This record gives sequence, C-alpha cells and structure tokens, in this order.
Amino acid sequence: KEMSSNIKDKDENLYDYLEKFLYGKGILYHINYNIMSGDLDGYMKDIEEKQTLVDGTILSLNLKGITFSGRGELIAPKYLHTDAKKINLIIESEDSQITFELLDFITTTDFESTSSNLSHAEFKNISFLFEGSDDNISLKSQEIKLNIVSNTKSDTAEFNVKTSIKELDFVSPLDKVKIKELEYDITISKLDKVALERLRVLFSLANKTKKVDSVLVECFVDLVSKGLKVDIPELSAKNIKENAFKSSESFNIIFFAESSGI
Repeated sequence: KEMSSNIKDKDENLYDYLEKFLYGKGILYHINYNIMSGDLDGYMKDIEEKQTLVDGTILSLNLKGITFSGRGELIAPKYLHTDAKKINLIIESEDSQITFELLDFITTTDFESTSSNLSHAEFKNISFLFEGSDDNISLKSQEIKLNIVSNTKSDTAEFNVKTSIKELDFVSPLDKVKIKELEYDITISKLDKVALERLRVLFSLANKTKKVDSVLVECFVDLVSKGLKVDIPELSAKNIKENAFKSSESFNIIFFAESSGI
C-alpha cells in the first residue's frame, strides 16, 4: 500500500496504468498441479508493455517464453526449475537509453531442507548498454553458470558461490576489456546464525518501511563483529585483452582470510 501511495503521488498516470495492468491479468501464470504426487508445471503469459512516465522517460518491458516445473507444496515447492527465452528492459530518455537483456535464462533451486538449499543458474547471454549523448558503455557476457549453496545445519552458517563465464566484454570511452574463461569460487563460513537471521528479517522489513535503515547497518556490523571465514579457492582467467595489449598467459589466485570477531 505504501508503494502504491508513493507511485500515485509521483506519477498518477503510471499508477493508473499499473492498476489496470494488474487487474487485467497482465501477470498471469498457468499452473498444472498434481495433488497426489506434488508435481507441478506451467508457463507465464508473455509480457510486452511500454509506458511513458511523467518526465517523458519511456519504459519498455519484454518477457517471453517463461516456463517452469517443480515438486512439493504449491505455495512453497521444494524443487523449482524455470526457463526464460528472453527478458528485455529498455529505459529511454531525451538524451540517453539504457538496455538490459537476458537470453536463454535457466534457474533451478532445490530446498533440501529448511536449513540448506542449492541454486543453479545459466545464461546464454547477458548484455547491458548505456547510450548517451557523449558516452556509450556496454557490458556483454556469454555462457554464464552460477551455483549457490547455503547451509545452516551446524552451529554457524555457510555460503558458497561458484561462477564461470566463457567470455566477458566491457567497452567504455576510456577502455576496452575482453576476458575469456573467467572462473571464481568463494566460500563464506562461520557466520553467526542468530545475527544472520536478524539481518534477513530486517531486509524483508526494509521493503515495507524506511525506519530500519540504521538498524540494518547496526545488525550487519554485529554479524561481522562475531567473526567469519572467507575462502577463495579459485579466481582465474584464461586470457585478458585490454585495447591493443594482449596477455596470453592465464592467472590463478588463491585467497584465505579468517576473523574471530571484533
């Protein structure tokens, strides 16, 4: 309600548009659910919308080919797999344009229990483009794979993130960088579970009220002060090319750090 009120105060036309869009089933899921086995599958209706804001900015959103499958309770499935063929967002103003696009996006989440889960995501292409009157900036990456594992079964919490990117291109007026076969593996462990849960609750409340900002900072400091361990068993790239300079040699970095608290 607070978000709706803020939108209405700043841009009543946008508020009216969103209200009609939602009540007109602009976001629509078709779900097949087997009550006996708990299996589910379905798809989301394609979205292709464009709206002009009060300051003249034009927003365009395009979502196509989103399907999903899973198992477990319909409200909170234990396993969920999602495919998206295209997610495209364009923001156009008088002197600039921002384009963000995901192609062939796949994500899988497996909630093994209330204390551990495994998430996997793959992207064929991710691109970000800023076109301005003076400067253009682009960031493009191909064949990204991401794995996230969280575990809170023991006395402390642990998170692991492993990512591989086949190719990453960054272009700006100042520099051009191309990186091939970038990989990194990061683990954060020995996190205090009580402080972590408090931080999670505060993040959920942050969407509803502005009164928790200072408490969030305090809670984050409390979490770090109780100690943590950071391992980076791999941070590597096969090839890096910057403008006319090319390095054919790969690099590999191993990092370890531990804090027992402040």
